[in-house]
Amino acid sequence: MYYRDDKYLVFDDKFGVSKNHLDIIPTQVIADISALTEEHIPMLEQLYALGKAELVRRKVPVLLDMGDDALVAGYNFPVSVKHLHLHMVCGPFSHEKVFQYPRWHPHSKVVSDLKQYGKVKTYAECPDPEAGAASYERAMASHNRALKLLEEAASSASAVQPNL
Repeated sequence: MYYRDDKYLVFDDKFGVSKNHLDIIPTQVIADISALTEEHIPMLEQLYALGKAELVRRKVPVLLDMGDDALVAGYNFPVSVKHLHLHMVCGPFSHEKVFQYPRWHPHSKVVSDLKQYGKVKTYAECPDPEAGAASYERAMASHNRALKLLEEAASSASAVQPNL
C-alpha cells in the first residue's frame, strides 16, 4: 500500500504486467466504468493524480524520459473484479498482450465520454477499433522506449566496468 486515505488507495497490481503497475481505487464502491456519471470526473482525476504521483516518486526511467507519454492508464471492461480500479503502468511490460481493444478503455476516453455524454460509451456498445489500435500503439511506444532505456543503461554499466 503506497497511499491510503478515507477516499482512495494506491497499491501494486497483484498480477501486474510491469514492476510499475499500480491499481488506484476509490473506497466508494463503484462496480465498473458503466456505473460512472459526469459527477465522478473529479474522483477519476484524483485517481490519475495519485497514481502518477507514486510513479514520479519511484523515478521510473521511462517516465523521466517521456513524461506523461510514458503513462498507460485505463480501465478494463468487462471487469474481473467488481470494484472500479484505474490501472496505471509504465513499461517495459512482461508481455505485449495487454491494453488490448475492446476490453481496455483508456482513462482519457473514459473522462472524455463522461464530459461529452454524461456516461461512458463502452466499446461493447460503440465499437471503435481505430481508437483501440491507437491506444495500443501508444502503450507499445512506452514499452519499447522503456526497453531501449534499459538497454542503454546496461550498455553504460558494462562500459564502466573494469577489465579484470
